Amino acid sequence: MGAPISDAARSEPMPRAAIIVALVLMAAFGLLALAVHHQWGPVESADQAVSHGLEEARSWWPQVVAAMHAVTHLGAPELWRTIHIVIVAVLLISRRIRSALFVAVTAGVGGAATTGLKHVVGRERPDWPDPVALADGFAFPSGHTTGTAIGISVLLTLLLPRLGGGWRRLLLVLGVVVILAVASSRVIIGVHWTSDVLGGLVFSAAWVLLMWTLFFPGRQAARRRHA
Repeated sequence: MGAPISDAARSEPMPRAAIIVALVLMAAFGLLALAVHHQWGPVESADQAVSHGLEEARSWWPQVVAAMHAVTHLGAPELWRTIHIVIVAVLLISRRIRSALFVAVTAGVGGAATTGLKHVVGRERPDWPDPVALADGFAFPSGHTTGTAIGISVLLTLLLPRLGGGWRRLLLVLGVVVILAVASSRVIIGVHWTSDVLGGLVFSAAWVLLMWTLFFPGRQAARRRHA
């Protein structure tokens, strides 16, 4: 097991590389949001092509569609809100105030931002003649995708530094698989366009990375000291 990293205040500056990557990802998300909002031809064509192809294929693989209906519930906002509340409570009881704030701000503000972005972009969801699933609200970015990516990334941020190499890799791979599975399920069951889930993935990556650099600016240095 790796040595635990405390929540004590650190004097190291924020890692510039992480901030640059976060800003680049956020810029990429902004460009995609503009393209979606203005119905840019290449994005619209790609989304239509993927969704129409999946619509035709759904009759061939009902088992996969049924599985995706189950997988998509892993991204339910109610589920992740409950998980975050429990995590914050546990961290506060353990007097890990910095980590508790990290979870509360990253998940809470990230979720609120996702909802706000949906209304700003105002994109309608796919409307198929014979839908296999229905969802309310605007489409971009995908709330299930964003919520799952933020939630799992928060968990990984808290857990990975305290695990050994083998467990760390296993948990990281499992987390990525779940995020991609939920994202794919939203397109396969026909409630989102491909660019919706792509936008959710890019936004969540940028947001979590930005919050990570804000709350744990010295983590890399601490990990080197405990190596």
